[in-house]
Amino acid sequence: MKIVYSKDVDAIYIELLPDKAKESDAISDDVIVDYNDEGKIVGIEILNASKYIDISKPLEVDNMMVLANK
Repeated sequence: MKIVYSKDVDAIYIELLPDKAKESDAISDDVIVDYNDEGKIVGIEILNASKYIDISKPLEVDNMMVLANK
């Protein structure tokens, strides 16, 4: 799993699988889920991320920092 924050567009992408997205589904105005050709979720994008997450400090998941500025 890889989580990347892009400050240029204020978006976080959570990559769950290293596959390419074949389809996307906007589940809300700011959340998009990407699927591969088998229908598995490969990633989740959160737009306007600073509205929902404190991006001023690194995000920790299971005591591992996974947020990187791109």
